[in-house]
Amino acid sequence: MRNLGKKLFGLCLLLFIIGAGGLVWLFSKQEYFTFSLKEVNDERVVEKPIKGLNLSTDTTDVIVSPSTNSSAIVRLAGNAAEQQMDRLQFSSDVGSDGILRVMVREQSHLNLFFMGNGHLQVEVLLPEAMYESIALKSETGDIRSSALQSKQATISTSTGDIELAGFQGDELQIDTDTGDMRLLRIHSALKVDSSTGDVNKLVLSEVTYPVDIRTDTGDVHISADKKPTDARLELESDTGDIHVDWPELKYDQKQENLVEATVGSGSSLLSVKTATGDIRIQ
Repeated sequence: MRNLGKKLFGLCLLLFIIGAGGLVWLFSKQEYFTFSLKEVNDERVVEKPIKGLNLSTDTTDVIVSPSTNSSAIVRLAGNAAEQQMDRLQFSSDVGSDGILRVMVREQSHLNLFFMGNGHLQVEVLLPEAMYESIALKSETGDIRSSALQSKQATISTSTGDIELAGFQGDELQIDTDTGDMRLLRIHSALKVDSSTGDVNKLVLSEVTYPVDIRTDTGDVHISADKKPTDARLELESDTGDIHVDWPELKYDQKQENLVEATVGSGSSLLSVKTATGDIRIQ
């Protein structure tokens, strides 16, 4: 009986050693460890003239900035595992319509020992111009841009945050599920749809375009560089509070959860509706 116990113990020990060795081998083959990350810097100069930009990513962050160069520049930068780079799709081309299309995608991959992917971001430098259209989309990556000019623009994320430091054009549309937004120096018509994302700060250059904001649980904070002289406010929150600091308003409704007011003839409509979020206008 004692010999049988020793044999069982030895067998268990052998199996443990084999299993531990197998785990060590598997870990050594995984590409997601920080010591296996490689620097990425893939820069492409777009020689063709462009009329607009259509950019799409899944997890990669997005940065779009104006440039004094005559050509657009697209750059994928950061760090990633070598095997991860083999699965990465990065394309940039100008179509017959003059739209620069940029796409960053990673093929799905099952990793039993996931320990972080590193970090990648795609940067686009655009020559200063008024473009026909700009479309930026990312699933979980953040989107940041500055001083964009486009007749039409759409920016959308699922969980990524959006930060826009300057936009001039005819219409800007922003869609996000849970990402927060910070929108500065907006000079265009604006439409925002969000589920739980906050509009942490929206700064309008002046209130001369229609603004329509819809969010379920996010808070909304709006200010204007120039106080309006000809605008109408329609603010509604089911359970949140509403605070308005603009002077010279004539109120049609002024309740805790509903405000309707006009300054001048009310030609520019600023409409905000949220279910549980607070609204602050100043």
